[in-house]
This record gives sequence, C-alpha cells and structure tokens, in this order.
Amino acid sequence: MKKKVTLVEALIGFEFKLKHLDGTVYTIYTSRGEVMGDKDKKMIRGLGLPFFKDPMSSGNLIIEFEI
Repeated sequence: MKKKVTLVEALIGFEFKLKHLDGTVYTIYTSRGEVMGDKDKKMIRGLGLPFFKDPMSSGNLIIEFEI
C-alpha cells in the first residue's frame, strides 16, 4: 500500500489506523527516532494477503511512504 505523510510527520513520527480486509483495525506507527524518507518502505509481518491454499497464514504488508 502507499501512504502519504507530511514532512513534519516523516521527521517527528506519525500514527494512523489501517482497516484490514478482514475488518480488523490496526494502528501503524513509527518508532521513536525513526525518520521516514520519500519512497521509504516499512514492512509489517503477517498483515499481508493470505497465502494461496493456506488461508491461516499471511504474507507481509509493505507500506511505501510518499512525502
């Protein structure tokens, strides 16, 4: 997925809600001291799409940030 953030958010941090395909809402945030640049990517393990023929396991969600 792609997420647009402001320059201030990229420098001091941010937090946003993500509604997953199954309806669950997750909070995605940057860690203290983490600075995001344009086109930087953040990977969230296990929040991607389910694997083919294995619906109990999921891939990783990759978020690309645009400033």
